Amino acid sequence: MNQMLASLALLGSITSLTMASTTWIVDPGSKLPTIQQAIDLASNGDTVLVMPGTYTSGGAQVVELLGKQITLVSNDGPELTIIDGEAARRCVVCISGESRETIIDGFTLTAGDTNAGGGGLYCLQSSPTVMNCIIKNNTAGDYGGGV
Repeated sequence: MNQMLASLALLGSITSLTMASTTWIVDPGSKLPTIQQAIDLASNGDTVLVMPGTYTSGGAQVVELLGKQITLVSNDGPELTIIDGEAARRCVVCISGESRETIIDGFTLTAGDTNAGGGGLYCLQSSPTVMNCIIKNNTAGDYGGGV
């Protein structure tokens, strides 16, 4: 009986250790000034908390979620937290099988542009949960300027 209780206690300890998650804080003046840096570091179950500001990139997109089941959330809502494609790139890309456990919450996605589809938010074989977002002023050459 004591062995069974010890085994259950050990299992409970291991479970609580593996369920721990991290909150990565993105702030323009901090060690994590870009959303993508935080996503690169995050693991499934983590939260990327984004402080107010306008976030851009020099790459093909501002943010790629890399198939991770994370919560990407703004601290102060879409009016103050903007992902800006600068009319040169997509804003957010989900192309690695992101599921409903991948959450995008509280951003304005604007000025995304692409020759293909999905200037603001591009999803290919992915279905993230998108909530409390403003998607405006995005363009695409083929289809779906916004999404």
